[in-house]
Amino acid sequence: MRWAALVSVPLAFLLACGGDEPLPGTVSLFPEIAVEAPRESIERARPGGDATERLPIPAVLDRAARLLAASSGKKKEKELVDCGGQPYLGAALGLALGASARTGEVTRALRWQRIAPPAGAGQTGNRVDERRLHGSWVYRKGETADMSLLGREATQAAPARIARGMPLPEVSADEPPYVVASRHPNGAVAVATLPRTGARRGLYYPLAGVSIDVDKVDALIGVFGSYAQLTLQFGRSVAGRRVLAQDLAAETPVDITALVHFGDSSVTLPGTVIQRAGLLAAAPGDLSDPGLVLRLVAESDAPLLEPPAVAAFEWTGEAEAANVQAGVRPESRRVPPFPAQTFGDPRFIQFGQDDTGANADVVYALSAGGSGRRLLLGRVQRSRISDADAWEWVSSFDGGHTPLWTNNHKWAVPVLSGYYGVGQPEMIHVEALERYLLVTLNSPGRSSLEAAVDFAVYEAKQPWGPFSIVYREEFTCPGGVIPKVVRISPDRIEKTPGGIEGRIAFSDRNGMAARWLSRPFRIRRAW
Repeated sequence: MRWAALVSVPLAFLLACGGDEPLPGTVSLFPEIAVEAPRESIERARPGGDATERLPIPAVLDRAARLLAASSGKKKEKELVDCGGQPYLGAALGLALGASARTGEVTRALRWQRIAPPAGAGQTGNRVDERRLHGSWVYRKGETADMSLLGREATQAAPARIARGMPLPEVSADEPPYVVASRHPNGAVAVATLPRTGARRGLYYPLAGVSIDVDKVDALIGVFGSYAQLTLQFGRSVAGRRVLAQDLAAETPVDITALVHFGDSSVTLPGTVIQRAGLLAAAPGDLSDPGLVLRLVAESDAPLLEPPAVAAFEWTGEAEAANVQAGVRPESRRVPPFPAQTFGDPRFIQFGQDDTGANADVVYALSAGGSGRRLLLGRVQRSRISDADAWEWVSSFDGGHTPLWTNNHKWAVPVLSGYYGVGQPEMIHVEALERYLLVTLNSPGRSSLEAAVDFAVYEAKQPWGPFSIVYREEFTCPGGVIPKVVRISPDRIEKTPGGIEGRIAFSDRNGMAARWLSRPFRIRRAW
């Protein structure tokens, strides 16, 4: 299968690029749209005074709003406004990017700005909301150089919404985030939500329903941040269109048509889909919020992509005590003692008693290593499981996401990683979906006395991905069971007219004497 990219520009190439010519190949699937950014002086909105370390977002937003409002529609004012180290604010409002500790967000913002470069403050009509949202923080020793702020609650207000070249976004929420949007002179549209800061809550991200006016059906749309849902309003019918999405840090798009909701002239994306598609390429340790590019294409123009198989995952009942026979699997007894930090406690991919769909000669195993954040994939001949020299691990991928293998576990690279972790991985092959399902269980940074863990479900066409996140929640077991192990058996999966049903088991520890709970689930197929 050939994968075509919505945006395919390596970060190093972006940083090294100069001159007046637009980058070749910025958009390889569609006609290139990139214009030269203005080279005039840059108006900086740097933190200082009201823009303290703990309140940078409202401080920079407030200053940017004042500069944009003063320059609105004044074509001769081509100065750029700086984003003050907030890459998604810069990407969505067409501001100049600055340094940021979140390199994943910088990557995504830079790639978007090859599509929609920063625009001078007066190059668009700018709108600023009269409503202002307040951020606050109580400073402790070491958090500020201004000793007069210690122990006092400092506040900073900023407009709730800002828009350039388009109407203000419509926002629906009891407690909204900051929302910014822009229409670039070349037609590209971008929107971002930004988190709030509270003295008692710290940095937090209220989710809202957001609606923006995109107008042109074929526009490229940049989406940044987290949402309850995002509605894109167009000037005409969207019937017969497919929706392609690409994590701006990735090289390939995915077809999310089955996961969105169509109106006569609108498309609504659930927040879970934005979260899922906007972080598909999240690297180890990447704490970024989602950042992706969308485009609606005619059915006849859509490339041959692999659409998701899972439309929805849901629990169909509560967890209850279960008698699960889940001792050490026979093949696991023969695995060589690989170092725990690299390939400790490997889990073999399960195909069921009949091994339907399994490779007759090769078996695959997963391990989250010592960190629980890097999922490694190994393989070995069935007849040589106990031979350490016979094992191989994924070491890299070619342009079509075909894995390359190494026989040195120190050179293994993760097939999946991310902020939420990939601990206790369990993968099965589901013939009814023609997909692999991966479930993970993590308790990052939590006391062993707490019963809540992060539970996630992923799907993939191949054991090495690429993976799409299907479901995630902070999961709590009843009855004092602190989940530490998760199991899902392909033999307990039943095919239904719309998908599959099955049960997932949770245990409070490894071993035959563990207490087990089982919970029923249902997956609705996307096709």
